[in-house]
Amino acid sequence: MDQRTTEESGFKPRYLQHIGGELYLFDSVLNGTTYIHVRALANYRATPTRNGVTLTLQRCNELYSIIPEIVIHIDQVRRKETTFYRRHIGGNWYVTMETGFNTVDIRRFWQPDDSTCIRATRKGVSLTFNQFDELKNGLRMIEGVVPELSQVVPCYLTGNHQRDLCRECSPNNTNIA
Repeated sequence: MDQRTTEESGFKPRYLQHIGGELYLFDSVLNGTTYIHVRALANYRATPTRNGVTLTLQRCNELYSIIPEIVIHIDQVRRKETTFYRRHIGGNWYVTMETGFNTVDIRRFWQPDDSTCIRATRKGVSLTFNQFDELKNGLRMIEGVVPELSQVVPCYLTGNHQRDLCRECSPNNTNIA
C-alpha cells in the first residue's frame, strides 16, 4: 500500500477535517478556483478519491444556508415522522432526505430529454446524521481558513442576473424553487 504523506502527493488543503468513516471535509485550489470537498481519502489521507462531492464556493454557501432546514428534517426522521426534503444548491446538485433513510444525501441530478422530472445520479455522497453533524461543524470552521467563502456573491444577487438563462439557477432550462 502506498504510504505517501500529503506533502509528497501534492495534496495540501488549508482545511482538513475527518467527518466520519472514510469521509473528510477539505478545500482545494485548481486553476485559481477554490473548491470545497466532502470526499473519501486514500493512502493515509494523501490522495482524494472519486467517492464524494466537489462543491463550488457558491454551492457550499447555499448548503451552509439550509442547515437549519436539514436539522428540522433530521429531527422528523428521528421521531419516525414522514418527511421528504429536496433542496437545490446550484447546478444540478441537490440535498435530499426521505423517511426510511437515515442519511442526508448531497447528490447530482439529471433530467432525461423525454421527461420533465429530474432523477438522482450515483454521483454524490450519503452522510449519516453523525457525519452531517461533523460536516455542519466543519462548515462553520472552514470559513476562517478559506476566506474566499465569505466573499462569494450568489448569482441571483448580481445586477444583471436572468434566472431563466442562468446555468446555476436553471440547469435544465426550468425554474427551480
